[in-house]
Amino acid sequence: GIPKNTDFIYWDYYHEDEDFYVDFIRKQKAMGKQPIFAGGIWIWTGYGADYEKTFATTQAAMAACKKEGVSQVMATIWANGAESSFPSSLLGFQLFAEHGYSEELDMEKLKSRVKFCTGISYEDFYSLTKLYKVPGQENQFLEPPNPASCLLWQDPLMGLYDAEIKGLPVAKHFEEASKGYAKACEKSMLHRHIFETPKALCDVLKYKGDLGIRLKTAYDEDNKTTSLAFFKDLL
Repeated sequence: GIPKNTDFIYWDYYHEDEDFYVDFIRKQKAMGKQPIFAGGIWIWTGYGADYEKTFATTQAAMAACKKEGVSQVMATIWANGAESSFPSSLLGFQLFAEHGYSEELDMEKLKSRVKFCTGISYEDFYSLTKLYKVPGQENQFLEPPNPASCLLWQDPLMGLYDAEIKGLPVAKHFEEASKGYAKACEKSMLHRHIFETPKALCDVLKYKGDLGIRLKTAYDEDNKTTSLAFFKDLL
């Protein structure tokens, strides 16, 4: 029932399996027309782009699009809450662009081109992914764990997210991430805004991230000295 002069778009930012995309592109084609494909650069769930998820989904999707002859592709970004800076997505756009110029993605060429086009290294862009996983965490269903946002907003006395991070090196992870973002800020005054907010966020989370777990442990041990020390750190 789709009018002949109507194009339609297959939206998918989530799947990491090339065969899944091939299957769904063929289902779209079965409706009588080649679809336009819309993928995503993952900036909408946190304070920077999640490039691990972006690369995994885009690599699979672009391979399927080329295999199935999809000639129109768009990269999308969304500002849910406007927490991420739009320029943090530039590596993602470079990724989509390089796929448009080659049958197989050349990672070394991508790294060279993004540095040339933006002045920011691939490694600095990709480091924003640290906001989305603490070592030891894995993707759940189709989305990254996203600890930075969850730990920033949860009440330490409620601990809704504490079970997700128990036993993980939360404080160490965010402290090291903060140092990396500080170095990225120093490299360019023009682009430092991309890394300033992630740095400030990590400076909070290296204290607050596992605060609820540490407080509960001190409470169970009736350790009032340790409990007071936590709040002195925060202040």
